[in-house]
Amino acid sequence: MRHRPDPNVRKLKYLSNGGKYFNKGKLQKAVVEFRNVLQIDSRFVPAHYQLARTYQRLKIRRQPSASSRKPFTVDPQNLTHKSS
Repeated sequence: MRHRPDPNVRKLKYLSNGGKYFNKGKLQKAVVEFRNVLQIDSRFVPAHYQLARTYQRLKIRRQPSASSRKPFTVDPQNLTHKSS
């Protein structure tokens, strides 16, 4: 029987890969990686944030999906974006 990697490990790997693609300007590949994260955990705020940044860079306005219209709780300890 083959062991599947922990979903949390997989989502963090996809998030990391997406960040690397974003930083290299490979935005379409970044979108794929961030969407992979959201397939594992649709409520994972860092992936939503990174995907939105990527879409903004691509100048794509995304229609919210059914899952993103659901309310979710934000972890106040995990707020990294600050307004200037």
